[in-house]
Amino acid sequence: MSELNPRQFAVITGISSKLGMEMARQFASHGYDLLITSPSDGIANAEDDLRTYGTQVIGLEVKLETYRGTEKLYETIKSFNRPVDVLVMTCIDGVSGEFNETALKREIHLINHNIVSVIHLTKLMLRDMMGEGQGKILLASAFPAANSSPLETIYGASMAFLTSFVDSIQHLARTNGVTVTTMIPVIGEENQFENDVVAHAREGYEALVSGRSKVFEASLKNKLQNWANQIIPDKIKTEFQRRVNEANSRQ
Repeated sequence: MSELNPRQFAVITGISSKLGMEMARQFASHGYDLLITSPSDGIANAEDDLRTYGTQVIGLEVKLETYRGTEKLYETIKSFNRPVDVLVMTCIDGVSGEFNETALKREIHLINHNIVSVIHLTKLMLRDMMGEGQGKILLASAFPAANSSPLETIYGASMAFLTSFVDSIQHLARTNGVTVTTMIPVIGEENQFENDVVAHAREGYEALVSGRSKVFEASLKNKLQNWANQIIPDKIKTEFQRRVNEANSRQ
């Protein structure tokens, strides 16, 4: 496989999602060469779109929820013989409903994509970035998550795990020249996020390049929500989140 030209190189997964595509546009508009992934065969359209920015783009159709899929992506990355400056991993949304009624197969798929694949790819790429003494990783989701999500049990748990995972590797990464950033919307702002994905992708890009560990919305509402989340008893938060989930499911 031929090498891309020697500009900054970003790998972005989940290009079939709105957030994944907008993140790719951010990097393309700033002159990054791109390797993008999608589980579907529509990735060619995304390649054509992103090439209009004058950058080089290679698309890879791959199912990252499988071990082989993640290995295939890593092998493709290594075939370019160049360091990856940025890795953006996008998460998929949850399975809504009571835990005893939701489809186990879909939940296992979510776990494999949002947790297993992220750990797998981060393990491989963090080693390489640490070896280079530089690199940036962004873990992004377009969907909010609460600590207790009664009707989105597995998704909420996956986001809690990933938040803890990133916090746990921050020191190791930073002391070796690598930054890791999480971008997970705050509960209550999902409609705003959906309506302005472009602005939020830009915010994610700016947070990543500046080396911030987390992307938080700047509104007073979100700051109050974050503060309240720390002091309100878990039982009350769980019941409140159940009502939010039920209201959203009726829309």
